[in-house]
Amino acid sequence: MKKRLPKHWLGAAASMLASNMAFAGALEQSNQGIQLLFEDSNYAELGWAKVWVDVEGTDLLGVNTGDVAPSYGMGTLGVKLQLTPDWSAALLVDQPFGITVNYSQASPLYAGTAARVDSTATTALLRYKFNPHWSLYAGPKVQWLNADVTLGGLAADVFSGYQLKIDRETGLGYAAGASYELPEIALRIALTYHAEISYASATTERLPEALGGPVTIQNDAHFKTPQSVNLDFQTGIAENTLLFGLVRWVDWSAFELSPSTFSELTGEPLAGYPNDISTYMLGVAYQLTTELTLASTLAFEDERNRYGSALGPVNGFTSFGLGSVYNSGPVRLSLSAGYYQLRDTDPVSADTVTGQFRDNSLTAVELKMGYKF
Repeated sequence: MKKRLPKHWLGAAASMLASNMAFAGALEQSNQGIQLLFEDSNYAELGWAKVWVDVEGTDLLGVNTGDVAPSYGMGTLGVKLQLTPDWSAALLVDQPFGITVNYSQASPLYAGTAARVDSTATTALLRYKFNPHWSLYAGPKVQWLNADVTLGGLAADVFSGYQLKIDRETGLGYAAGASYELPEIALRIALTYHAEISYASATTERLPEALGGPVTIQNDAHFKTPQSVNLDFQTGIAENTLLFGLVRWVDWSAFELSPSTFSELTGEPLAGYPNDISTYMLGVAYQLTTELTLASTLAFEDERNRYGSALGPVNGFTSFGLGSVYNSGPVRLSLSAGYYQLRDTDPVSADTVTGQFRDNSLTAVELKMGYKF
């Protein structure tokens, strides 16, 4: 006879998925998960993650760069409403894209180079269950994004001192997907598509003296945050044991940031990625008591771009995570931590390797507080 696993395991698995993806491909800070939509009642959740980053390298002159990526925090917010037995809705708020890089004056090749990208997204989803097994969901997404970039040091050549400011701009997109569930064994497979989001942002470029400056040029920059596909799954594999995972693909090869003046002078984008990026995660959760569930995860991300830019000296990862979920009546608390071993990268400028970044890592801790109502 098949054993029905506790429904709150769905939330436990989803919590672990989110916590193990605090650092993902290229500029990503989350996997844009929608697991909250599958809660079995009205539910609200607030999350906060702290990420400690250890990224440093050695430039071509043999000078250590020091730590170039400061620690940061980010939050999530979600509310799910069960409107009828067949209809449900969710509102999800996260910070899907972001990066902070800041080189000190220690390295002559990179001195003063810095970049910061911030974003916030709100996604509203409506789900319809055709029967106990099949459902469809879709809804709009509003995303805000802004960025600042400074190039510095000998590696930037005549562009040392170049600055770019992208004003905060709003972009519109959508998410849509389908799911299959078999509640008797806690099986769920969900396929979710997130559309690309286009921007026409007001920009300010400041040219250094070597390029005829100082001069300020204002224009618009057209770029897109990439489309992506998530395949989430979970299933009971033994009494009190749940297997869950994620396969995520992001169309980063279609991304380019090409400020008008910079690209006219160089013939190249300021930022871009040569390949799409895929991430794979697998986890196991075990229910110790009716209140407490423990879980562990392993994740792997494709190599991004070994010979990339000093603005993003990371190149994929392998990670390990641990977490716990505690349920007490309507209250759910989850705490998780992940360690990410980052792959080596060799930044390039003008087709010349300018440094080496080796054996870097980051550690992420996430706390979530949820309430059923």
